[in-house]
Amino acid sequence: MEANGKIRHAGKRILLVTWLALISGVTGACDSNGAEEQSGPSSGPHVMNTKRRSRCDSSDRQAQETPFGPFLADTALPYTELHDCQRLILRDTTYGPLAGIWAPDKLASFTALDFRNGVVAAEIISYDEAAPDYEELGIRLGTNCLWLQRSDQGEWSAAMRHPLDSEGNWSPAGTCADSLEQPDFSNLQVNPVEGAEYPTAARWGWDPETWTQTMGVRCLDAAGTGSGWCEVGIGGFQPAAPPPGQGAKREGRGWYDEQYLAYSDGDTLKPSTLKGTIIPVDRLEDWDEPDFRGSGKVVATIRLEGDLTQNQLALEYYAHKFDLDEQALRSALPAGEIKLWLIRNGSEWQTRFQLPGGPLGTSRPAILWNWHQGKLGLVRWKWNENDEGTWVPCASGCCVVFE
Repeated sequence: MEANGKIRHAGKRILLVTWLALISGVTGACDSNGAEEQSGPSSGPHVMNTKRRSRCDSSDRQAQETPFGPFLADTALPYTELHDCQRLILRDTTYGPLAGIWAPDKLASFTALDFRNGVVAAEIISYDEAAPDYEELGIRLGTNCLWLQRSDQGEWSAAMRHPLDSEGNWSPAGTCADSLEQPDFSNLQVNPVEGAEYPTAARWGWDPETWTQTMGVRCLDAAGTGSGWCEVGIGGFQPAAPPPGQGAKREGRGWYDEQYLAYSDGDTLKPSTLKGTIIPVDRLEDWDEPDFRGSGKVVATIRLEGDLTQNQLALEYYAHKFDLDEQALRSALPAGEIKLWLIRNGSEWQTRFQLPGGPLGTSRPAILWNWHQGKLGLVRWKWNENDEGTWVPCASGCCVVFE
């Protein structure tokens, strides 16, 4: 879409992935690029395919292969909704490096003793060799390892560590299984939250007080026996409040995803101050393919918040994207939430958007199906620098909806 010759593409599309019943015994995987991989006889649900190391959320593997690969091959699940990917926003309100963040599968099993000794709670990969750094969080080119420690008194500390080669030199293409630099706990602050059940996921966040990116991963509650969520950022940042409303998926960070959405003014991709929050419905992971037949199901809702006057271009784009009347969308914000429907119509998957009390928008066909194992029920935005379409949940995998 192009509005007044300015809007050409936006940088976020929707990754709404829930893992429903396996069909016909297919056991392929939707890997970190959303591209189909058949898992071989020796593969299983705890194996990440690292044969092709592409930029996170890439739709063009051949053009964007990189020497930097995601996390340890035996500890990170390849489920796209568990990790996060975007261009990080710089303090001058432009986009910085493309960076992905992964949490290890075993993060949920770490105990208070594990955290007392310190663990790699997430691996961050920065891909852009020309300008790879995000100095506030200690992120450099290639592999970065988020280290979390918890004292016996329940106090958290964090450091960004980097892999070293056999001679003790910084190794951007290393992994977090390699020897790491000594941790420096002076730069990062940890804000733990609790009171909900949190998934084994990793998320980028944003702090409007310090105008910097933050990172979030599952950790422990104050007692050290249940699940918590640790947000990590520079000193002085404030933990993000959950979206309003009732529901377990709203209360637990990691189930939903929020960030400032992108738009293009001419040839430059820019972050808007229109914050988009996408929230899965509760029990999304319990549904099987037959549940989506007939009238379908609402699988998620989307909140758009921000100064609508300042975000005119972005609002025009997303009204078109969701097939909604712009004035009706403007009137519904910020309190109203856009419903995202998923419908199984014959052999096709379709998605539709709907404003509160409004009609259903035009159906969007899901034309690419990537198989996966497991049932999770998380959602997130998917980074895309060309904005070809959106991800939606399909039985056993990921579906892509193109304009």
